[in-house]
This record gives sequence, structure tokens and C-alpha cells, in this order.
Amino acid sequence: MTNKRIPFLKNFLIFLLLVGVSACKTHRVSSKEISGNWSTESSSLPIELYTEMFISENGKIHYYTDNIGLKPPTKYVIRKNNIYQSMLGSNMERMGKLELNDGSLSIKSKKNWIQLIKIPVSEIKLGDYLNDQVDEEKYRISFLLRQADWQIRKSDK
Repeated sequence: MTNKRIPFLKNFLIFLLLVGVSACKTHRVSSKEISGNWSTESSSLPIELYTEMFISENGKIHYYTDNIGLKPPTKYVIRKNNIYQSMLGSNMERMGKLELNDGSLSIKSKKNWIQLIKIPVSEIKLGDYLNDQVDEEKYRISFLLRQADWQIRKSDK
């Protein structure tokens, strides 16, 4: 091997190493990426409750369930792909690690996990109700239809 080839090979190996290292970096999930309307799809919890949520970019999560309706919003922050939540002014507690995959959002802790799916833009969503685009009755009808579909999917498994 000639001396002229050594710098080229050295630079080429450094380039490959840098490409490999950058490819191994995990994607940091941002508030913007998880903002929007989500519903529960599945979880490891013994009792699953269908819930819809609106996650805002400005650090708030709004929940809606069949038995309670609209719950008070909670604050959240994301740090190193972990989401932390504060309910009713309490200290921030870790909910779990975020994983975002093509229309689904998973939150995984040491003990439990939950998978959420994005509610299609064309449907009436919690965010529409919160932003006064529809009244609660119209939103609730859409919510109950999605909940019925979720129960059918669960029974098919």
C-alpha cells in the first residue's frame, strides 16, 4: 500500500465511524411531535379504561373519560424522551419513556405501558371541544363511537 492511500483510508474509516455513531443516536421526542388528539389502544394495566386526550405543545394534557368526562388539565414536560406529569399542582412525576411510531405513541415505565393512537383529523376530537369548535354533546357522541370501536377491537384479540 502506498503512502498516498493511507490518509484516504484513514479519512474514509473516520467518515464511516461518524456515520455509524450518528445513526445510533436516539431521536428526541418533542412536545410538537406528540401534540394533538390521542386515544388509548392498549395497556398493561389490569383494568383498561378508554380515554381520549389532547396534548398541547405548551405543556398541558387534557383527559376525557366516559365515567368522569373532562378532567382538570395536567402539566407535562419532556426530558430525554421521558415524560413527566404534574397533577393538580403536585411535583412532576415520571410517567415513562416515550416512543413515537407512525401514528402511535407508547409510554413505558418499569412496571406498565400504554399505547395511544392518533385520532384522525377528520373526526370530532377533544381538541375541537376544548377550542369551542363543537359543543360537548357533539364531541361526546364521537367519543362514544370511538369507545365502542375500541371495545370491539379489544374483544377480537
